[in-house]
Order: sequence, then structure tokens, then C-alpha cells
Amino acid sequence: MPNISERPLTYKKPTLEDVDPTSNYIPAAVRDKISHESYEVLTRVRKFIDMECLTKDKEYLRELGENGYDVEGSELVRRLRARVDELGLGDLYVNIQRIENKEPFYENRLSVLEYCVVSFFFGKSVLAQAVMQTHCSVVNVGTMELLLRYGTPEQLAENLSPMVTNNWTSSFMVSEQGISSSDALNVVTRCQFNEGKGTMTLNGSKWFATSVEDEKCHLWLVLCLTEAEEGNIYKKHSIVLLDKTAMLHKGITFKRIETGGPSSMTDSNKYYNVYFNNVEVPLNVLGPRGEGFSMVQRRSSVAKLYQCMKLCGMGQESLRLAQLHAAKHKVFGSKLQKTDTFKTDVANWKIKIETCKLLCCNAAVKCQVEGLKQARDDISMAKIVTPREMSNLVDWSIQIHGALGLCPLESPLMSMWQTCRSTRINDGPDEALLSQLGKLEITNFTKSQKTWDDELSRMKFS
Repeated sequence: MPNISERPLTYKKPTLEDVDPTSNYIPAAVRDKISHESYEVLTRVRKFIDMECLTKDKEYLRELGENGYDVEGSELVRRLRARVDELGLGDLYVNIQRIENKEPFYENRLSVLEYCVVSFFFGKSVLAQAVMQTHCSVVNVGTMELLLRYGTPEQLAENLSPMVTNNWTSSFMVSEQGISSSDALNVVTRCQFNEGKGTMTLNGSKWFATSVEDEKCHLWLVLCLTEAEEGNIYKKHSIVLLDKTAMLHKGITFKRIETGGPSSMTDSNKYYNVYFNNVEVPLNVLGPRGEGFSMVQRRSSVAKLYQCMKLCGMGQESLRLAQLHAAKHKVFGSKLQKTDTFKTDVANWKIKIETCKLLCCNAAVKCQVEGLKQARDDISMAKIVTPREMSNLVDWSIQIHGALGLCPLESPLMSMWQTCRSTRINDGPDEALLSQLGKLEITNFTKSQKTWDDELSRMKFS
């Protein structure tokens, strides 16, 4: 009989993918819409975030506090960004194909649904969002989407390529103080084109702009009123581009808007009021003139869908943290995890996470199959329900943690709550989204009911 050490091993220790496969986080109704190659990418992203980022979240938060919340100065972030390149995950949103003697070809690496799943994993870790900033930021994703769809070869080479390869960031400026910016038609910042000189002149101000002082921010996208005499109200605005050189123009000034105090985790949580006073810069318009409103709608729809899925990831992680805390702490002699109230809460929050994921994934599939216009109502539902439910979930998790949940350097919960809560305002508050969805639903009802009545009338007389 052979020694124990010489016997063949018949037991394989299960891996994370065996016990909790990536498919568990993809609603069963849409799993067949994800290609095998993309599933492998999703698995690598999930393993990187769970094993190399999530476990270091607390270390990262403490490092931020010690270094004045300087994300770019973080040794952890620098080290993990190098690791991202090793794993081939540095170009998740945009795939650049370089062909000899031809212009580079830019395309989406993942479908809308597949990137939704990636965004879910991003939401689980504060550190992962800093490491993958270009792919996590709703502003940067929106910028890349617009450049892909409307950018000229020159604009793609000057802006999109560095965003992918050098982790450049961008700032998208729509909102203005004193107006209801949830309706982009209210924007009054003016841009006059001087085509003879090849320049444009900007006058006005923008409110709640992000990344203004970020050294990696090399591109501003500014929505301006350019076609004041146009009769069609939806054709009056354009999106103009300002690069790093134009940003240094002496007519541009800005000041910081204080919102969350010194505990803001990343530059995306720092907001600015930007003023343009007769700023004459090189003419650079993204897409056709007068199409700014429709472009903002596209950017808002796609980027906010990814943002909602990222919030689902935050909700999933906050639920996990709550269960970890409840498994260790006793209340009146028994572990909190064993109380009926906690069990009921966990079940309810699990249902809400899955509901929000289904809404997001359904909207993503509809975008792929029928287009953005046909998916408007589905996207609106996801944008209304997800931030509201996930902010309530994170708030509940903070309550479970007690005072620990309020410590931004000990727990990511405060950062998660701030992100969830601000999402309910950015790109349209709940009230505006509900009004738009209700209007769309009433229009669809009226149209279908009229057709229904006509069909019935024809049947009666036939």
C-alpha cells in the first residue's frame, strides 16, 4: 500500500468561481446575451476586484486620509493600475485597433449589457473605482460614448486615445446656477463661432463641474447655446470641446463649491463653478452644430445606465458588510444575524437589489436590440428606482454598523451613500424623471388605446 504522500489527489479545493460563479451576478434572463469571450473578461474583472481591490479598501481609505485625499498620489492606486495593464483590462470600454498605414479604428469592446455587468463589479470597491477611474466615472464614460459616436478622426486621436491609454479624465459641463438644468433646453451659456478666424467665443458660467483641478483632466465638454435664431428649440445647442491649452485662457475662472467637507473620497466628489468671460479659443465642435440636446440625451441615457448598475454593486457590498457586522456582534445576548428583523431586512434588500439589476439589464438589452429611443421608458425606470433604493440600502447598512458606519476612513459606507444620494440629483432629480416617464406613458397609452378602439369598431361592423 503506497504512503499517504504518494496517493493521487482526488479532491480539488474549490475556487471562488466554483462556489460563487460570475454568472450568479448576471440575471438568468439575459445570460445568453453575453458572449463567451466577454464572460471571460467579466470573470477576470470580478476576480481582480474581489481579490486585489476589495480586500484593500480599508487600507486605501486610511492612506487617502493621511495624504490629503490625493488619489493620484496613492501608492496602492499606482501599483494596481500597473496590475490592470498586466491583466489586459485597461481598455474595457474602448477597443483601439491599429492597422498599419491607416487611421486607428475605435469601437466598443463590450456591449451595453456586458458593460453593465462590469459596472456592477466596479461598484463593490472604492479602491477599484479609483484604479479604473476612466471606466468608472459616469463623466468619463459619457465622454467616451460621445466621442465614439460623434468624434472626427482628429478628435478621437487627440482625446479618446489618451483617455484609454493614459487614464486622462474629462469634465462635462451642462448645469448652470439659477436655472432648472434637468431640462438642458434652459442652458444659456453662449458660444459664438468665428469661422473666418477659426475660433469660438464663450460667455457664461457652468455649475457643479467636476475634475476642474485634476491634473489628468485634459478635456472639457461644454454645452452652449449656439443657434439662437433656430426655430426648433431642440436644435439650438451644441457641444464644444476645450483642451488643456484652452483651459489656461485668462478669461476662464473657477471656484470650489463646498459640499461634503474634507471627507470627499475622490476628485469626482469635488464640484466647481466655472466662469467664461469672452473666452476666445480654437473652434472645436463635437458632432453637428445644433445637435447638443440630442447628444446630451444619449450621453445621459447610456452613462447613467452604467451608473445605476454600479450603484447595484454598492448595494450588494453594503449588504455583505452588514451581514459581516451582524455575524460578529451581539444584541441582548444573541447575534444580530439571528434576529427575525435582520433576516427579514436582508431578504427585502436582496429582492430590491435583484429588481434593480433586472431593470438595468432589461434596459441594456432593449438599447442593443431596438435602440436608445425605444428604450427610453426602461432607462427612466432604472434611473428612478435604482438610486433611491440603493441609497436607502446603504443608509440601512450604516444604521446596522452604528457609529462605525459614519467613519469614512474605517468604512466605505459613507462614500457609497454620498454617491447614491448625489446620483438622485445629477442629470435630473426624481421628480423630473418621474414627470418625463409619466408623460411618455400617457402618450403611449393614448396612442395604443385609440388604435385599440379603432380595431374594435372595425370588428363590430365586419
